[in-house]
Amino acid sequence: MLIPPFRTLHFEKYSAMVRMSSLLRAAWLAEPSPAGLDSWMLSCANQSSNGDQATSDISNPSELHTPWRDEIYYNWNHVFHDGFSFLQEAVCGIGGFHPPSHDILPLSSQREGPLQKVWNTNVMLIPAYLAPGAQVRMFSAEKDAEGKRKELGKFNGKNTTELWFLLKGNEVLLEVEEGTGPAREGPVAVLAVGIGCSCDKEKEDQLQAPFANQKCQG
Repeated sequence: MLIPPFRTLHFEKYSAMVRMSSLLRAAWLAEPSPAGLDSWMLSCANQSSNGDQATSDISNPSELHTPWRDEIYYNWNHVFHDGFSFLQEAVCGIGGFHPPSHDILPLSSQREGPLQKVWNTNVMLIPAYLAPGAQVRMFSAEKDAEGKRKELGKFNGKNTTELWFLLKGNEVLLEVEEGTGPAREGPVAVLAVGIGCSCDKEKEDQLQAPFANQKCQG
């Protein structure tokens, strides 16, 4: 099977992945807990189905990097690990993923025109934060015969169990729509980025701890 330049992965059937992603999004909006992120997530686990409905009334939405939020970004590796593992089983030559291997991509509606982006590795994308009413749309950079660009995907706060896979070297355009309501400080969206590599799939016991032993598929 050929490696697709773009692919949407749906993980709504994997309850542990749904729980993890919901809690991580809710944690991004929460006040840091003195007990730490793991304890906070355990205490909120029974409410994870409502995690994506958490309030956006946070004290400093523009502060992207804090010890609390950096730990949240780190924990997205659990979701990326499972996403890449699925693709490695479905598609030959997809490459590996060696966590922790992540980044973030903050997006603002203030820029003029869409953001042109190309990665030199295979990546996976998912919103770590998406402002209420906002959406992120991804388009192919190439135009078709009619001069139109193909829409590849759209994050709109409803499709919370989607991962986007993007093949390295594939140029895309990211467009942000802020939605209605009062003006907001800080980013409209923050995408968590799982960074793959071009090596062959390795055995799970060769992956870096703790992800090889704590798969969020459960």
